[in-house]
Amino acid sequence: MKVKSISKRISAVLLCLVLVTSLLSAGALAADPGISYIDADGKPQTRDSATAVTESVTEWGASDSGEHWYVVTADTPITIDSLVTVKGNVQLILADGCTLNAAKGINVTGDNSLTIYAQSTGADMGALTATGANSQAGIGGGNYGAGGKITINGGAVTANGGGNGAGIGGGFYSAGGTITINGGAVTANGGSNAAGIGGGGSRGAGGNITINGGTVKATGGSSAAGIGGGADYLSGGAGGNITINGGTVTATGNRNGAGIGGGAGISGGGGESGTFSTGDSGRAVIFASSISDQSKQDSWKGVIFQGADGQVYGTSVTPTEDFEIPESYTLTIKEGQTLTISEGITLTNNGTIVNNGTIDGTVSGNIVADTYYLDTNNEKQNKQANLVTTSSTTWTGNDPDSGWYVVTGNVTIGQRVNVNGDVYLILADGGSLTVNGGINVTGGNSLTIYGQDKGTGALTANGENAPMSPSRAGIGGDQFQSGGTITINGGTVNATGSSDGMGTGGAGIGGGERGAGGEIIINGGTVEATGGDRAAGIGGGSDGAGGKITITGGSVTAKGGGSGGAGIGSGGSGAGGEITITGGTVNATGSGSQYTYGGAGGDAGKITITGGSVTANSGSGAGIGGGENGESGSFSTGENGCAVIFASSISDSNTTDDWDGVIFKDGAGKVYGTNIAPIEDFEIPESSTLTIGDGKTLTISQGITLTNKGTITVN
Repeated sequence: MKVKSISKRISAVLLCLVLVTSLLSAGALAADPGISYIDADGKPQTRDSATAVTESVTEWGASDSGEHWYVVTADTPITIDSLVTVKGNVQLILADGCTLNAAKGINVTGDNSLTIYAQSTGADMGALTATGANSQAGIGGGNYGAGGKITINGGAVTANGGGNGAGIGGGFYSAGGTITINGGAVTANGGSNAAGIGGGGSRGAGGNITINGGTVKATGGSSAAGIGGGADYLSGGAGGNITINGGTVTATGNRNGAGIGGGAGISGGGGESGTFSTGDSGRAVIFASSISDQSKQDSWKGVIFQGADGQVYGTSVTPTEDFEIPESYTLTIKEGQTLTISEGITLTNNGTIVNNGTIDGTVSGNIVADTYYLDTNNEKQNKQANLVTTSSTTWTGNDPDSGWYVVTGNVTIGQRVNVNGDVYLILADGGSLTVNGGINVTGGNSLTIYGQDKGTGALTANGENAPMSPSRAGIGGDQFQSGGTITINGGTVNATGSSDGMGTGGAGIGGGERGAGGEIIINGGTVEATGGDRAAGIGGGSDGAGGKITITGGSVTAKGGGSGGAGIGSGGSGAGGEITITGGTVNATGSGSQYTYGGAGGDAGKITITGGSVTANSGSGAGIGGGENGESGSFSTGENGCAVIFASSISDSNTTDDWDGVIFKDGAGKVYGTNIAPIEDFEIPESSTLTIGDGKTLTISQGITLTNKGTITVN
């Protein structure tokens, strides 16, 4: 009998051990080195063990002072068809790749709390979807039940409120409780009359809501706030106390409900706004349909949109989450403000950025600035223009409101820029743009350049110089293309045409190889243009005609390139075109044995100089006239000319009796006409002599300076 009794006892003990082992296996998980998760500060942690969430367990935790840890594994998707009730302090880990669907919601009320963690921050983080039944929040309170303490540190969490239930927060007729979001991707949709995050329907107040990080999208039900108060027939619920320190937050109210703040009455009455603040960090990016509480706007920090209009608040803002500016939205950065896009953070700009401050980091898309330019009357004109960045390789002018670009700061573009349509470029004082590869402006397109008060904005456009590279203009036509219409009104412009290493090149400003200069107008600024091989400084590329060139002002230095390019006019073997100078200080030097106006073997075309101070030098040919072996063309000073011209020689001397001005040929100068009053300062060099003949008058008007280092003979 004793043997049988002992045998029965041993069998009972073994059975108990099997049952305990089975229960431990089913209800608790332990791993070596444990169960990982990311805490509220974004730091990795490890938990020795946690209870596995199953479809049949609908009560999590216990009404005691301890922590109760649960984990959703990635083995298979889990759906719980009944309401889950949280008791005490529950900690929930969403393992990477897991899916949990709480089909009737998760009830967290009163002093109970739920904290949700993820194991990673990427696309693999675990997912939780909680959808409340009628009057129940997706996560939070039920019928007449305020939300408890809800904290989300990570995971892809979607919470949908039932009728009158918030997405996250209060149930019917109840406040949101205490809600904190530190990370994760959170989507919260309020049920009818309930906030996305905050109060339930029938005037539920928002509660205490803090968002420190993550990507959050909250949408209110009918007349309720996105984040804040619920709605009622007569009036809405109060917004509660809302603080958004970080993250990317989109809050959309329904009907008259605020994006952030109070709910609205269905019949039109609004709930109290509550309070809204951003803290001191300046890390948040907020898209709100509206914000009720504007009382602390002076202390806001972050990127904040109200409707489609956004601003940077505070002096320096550094977002910590990726964000996107939608199409038709505008973000304004004011003077003295800095938006920093750190490495690893992406700003996708599908709207418009008005940058009057500083952007530190890489941003693409449409960036504009409020700026101004000096017009041809030297009057200031205000303009909003696209900000030129390193990625601005196509400049487009489609209508009168577009086509404007501005250079601020130091910008280098590593490839040729294409101009399509009518484009206007403002060189802001202190700005500098270098385009390695030059700027392509061909027939049918135009580029107009403006400066500002100080004229210190600079553009450097360099064509490529490498064997077999295309012979392009610095500004103008590509290889075998003529230039379009190029107008310079101000700023400092330096343009150099490229050469292919085989004796052909593009103009500094004008045509590419075999391309004519197009139409070039210089009204002001400081311009230096150097042609590639056999190309003009300003005008045609090698073998290209000069086009139509007009200079009315500014300081212009033009040098022909290689052996055959005019300073101003044609490339080697090209016709000079039509050149008119009415003002400015112009220094044109041809290359090799070609002429300054016209090119080697080319005709000079029509040259008219009525004003300004012009120096024209070349090699063995004329300073003003056709290229070597080319026709002299025509030269005139116009009626009542007032130009001062220094030329090594002038081909066309058929009309000297009609000349008006101060004209030097190879160091010997005369006053032509009866009374000449130059409009630009000028200097008589050493070893040069100016003769004022009998009956001639040279008038140096007030404001004009003649510096005489040579000799003046008055007869």
